[in-house]
Amino acid sequence: MADVLTRRRRSDSLRHTSIVPNTVVSSAAILRPNRVLRLVDFEWQRELWEFYESLEELRFAMLWHSQTMSRVRLTVARITPDGEEPELVTDGPAVELMRDFFGGTAGQSDYLKEMDVQLGVPGEGFVVAHDDADGDRHWAVKSKDELRVGSGRATVDGRSKTVDLWEVEVDEGVWQQLPYESFVFRQWRPSARKHYRPDSPAKAALNTMRVLRMLDRRVIAMSVSRLASNGILLYPQEVTFPAKPGFEKEADPFTAEWLDIAGKVINDPGSALAAIPLPMKVPKEFIESFKHMDFANSYDERLMELINLYRDRLATGMNVPKEVITGMGDTSHWNAWTLDEQGIKVHVSPEAELICNGVTDGWLHPAMRNAGESIVDSDGARIICWYDTSELNVPPNRAESAEAAHDRFAITTEAYLREKGLDVADMPSPKELREQILLKMATDPTSAPAAIDALELPGPPVAGATTGPGGVETEDPSNQPTPAAGPPDQPAPEDNQPSATRSP
Repeated sequence: MADVLTRRRRSDSLRHTSIVPNTVVSSAAILRPNRVLRLVDFEWQRELWEFYESLEELRFAMLWHSQTMSRVRLTVARITPDGEEPELVTDGPAVELMRDFFGGTAGQSDYLKEMDVQLGVPGEGFVVAHDDADGDRHWAVKSKDELRVGSGRATVDGRSKTVDLWEVEVDEGVWQQLPYESFVFRQWRPSARKHYRPDSPAKAALNTMRVLRMLDRRVIAMSVSRLASNGILLYPQEVTFPAKPGFEKEADPFTAEWLDIAGKVINDPGSALAAIPLPMKVPKEFIESFKHMDFANSYDERLMELINLYRDRLATGMNVPKEVITGMGDTSHWNAWTLDEQGIKVHVSPEAELICNGVTDGWLHPAMRNAGESIVDSDGARIICWYDTSELNVPPNRAESAEAAHDRFAITTEAYLREKGLDVADMPSPKELREQILLKMATDPTSAPAAIDALELPGPPVAGATTGPGGVETEDPSNQPTPAAGPPDQPAPEDNQPSATRSP
């Protein structure tokens, strides 16, 4: 992801938000650069970052969780002294300040994704904001490894002086100084033992990840063992093989060549050498004397069971559905990031509340105080950052219910189409409906003859026929045969009248 998540011109009321006094609060603290400031790096954090970069189970668990969190939306709410659930606030200074945070919804989505990884792996992350010369504000989430305190010249109270400044790593070993009024606050998951220390769900799963890594190494070692040595080939001492070029000086050229082939197979297990046997020509009387002894390690039948067991343990420790670790199970990629209400409460809400507490203490309340706004409204309700998970909710499957109700004549066709996501304009006309019913009947041998007759299917065209009104074929009068002419004195018989006959 780009280092700069978003750019937005700051408002005048937020011009000095970055110099809010340093106040340590529950899970967020604004940090001023100071030479004595210590960003403590714990050994378990370094080990977890290594697992995050190398263990696919942890990486995918964090990918699923951070992608899910990115679909949470940050809002503003108020908590009344006697209220149970926060009440949504839709306008006012607090709402405007939250819109400025990371530049709005798109930037906040990236923020939630990035901060979720920081809180899930090392247990702490840093929000960094600074303004460039044009007044555009740049936001980013940084890990502890990307921040340090340096010194430089800055204008303070109209005077140029040497001050402590934040520095961020922008490339390998390349550090960039931030302006003096840059805004940095730390978010962390407080440890239950020492609340100023970070904690992480992955920390408790370290032993599980260590075992998973050993099991993976076991599989790799067994695979290499099978490639490098698939047993021993015993052949008569009297049999000699011509030395291949390059192996003439070896004490046993044939053995040296074989070892060379084994090394190439290990380096490139997908090559043809790994799939075909080594051809050898020997006199036929020695063929029966060749013997192959296979003592290579076979894959342990319980190995996969152990791997699945520890994957389940990792899923439990990381607070993600176990299907995420084991390969999604019955979940398809279409609904991989959606959850039911219970899933949201278990896997999303605790993290969302932790992040919102940090945003409230690290950004919203300091920005409101700096803009001259109270964090408590006229009714005594406290203004906070809150979250909306509606985009994660799995909508109830009303289509199946509508289908069953329609079959029982309990709902109208219009209601059935609506729940199926179709338009009433898609309904067939009476003629089309009649044809559909007859076509359905035509597939049943017992009703097919009557249905086919009723369909009035067009027959083969008649020679000389023309198409009349409504597409009905009529015969061309010019093609009709000319009737035989009667005697001149005999009038033609009139229609519907019996013809006169002559007596013999």
